[in-house]
Amino acid sequence: MLSFLRQLAKKWANWIGDRDLELALRKHLDQQGFFGDSATFKDLRLAAVQRPGWLQVYVFGVEAKSRINDEKIVMYGIVRSDERFNKTDIEVFSTRGERQQLLKQWSEGLIKTRRPAG
Repeated sequence: MLSFLRQLAKKWANWIGDRDLELALRKHLDQQGFFGDSATFKDLRLAAVQRPGWLQVYVFGVEAKSRINDEKIVMYGIVRSDERFNKTDIEVFSTRGERQQLLKQWSEGLIKTRRPAG
């Protein structure tokens, strides 16, 4: 029973809340040379949105195991989702600074959230 509860707690701790987005993120990591199923996502949050809400930009942190050396790597990601065209762009970087540069581009002219994107 305790093992089941630990397993359930681990699953909920990594829950994103959007199954389609989670699958897209894991697939992207697979394509980039990581084990997408091994990924642990942290602090996924909305960074910018365009009215009426079809276009959204999210930032997140992720730790995933590399296919090359089985080492867990910490990365910083960004997602641009445009529901009008069913299009999702995902990028991951090794530093926050790289992500911030793309966030600045992708959020230009959009409504930005008050909490600064970390």
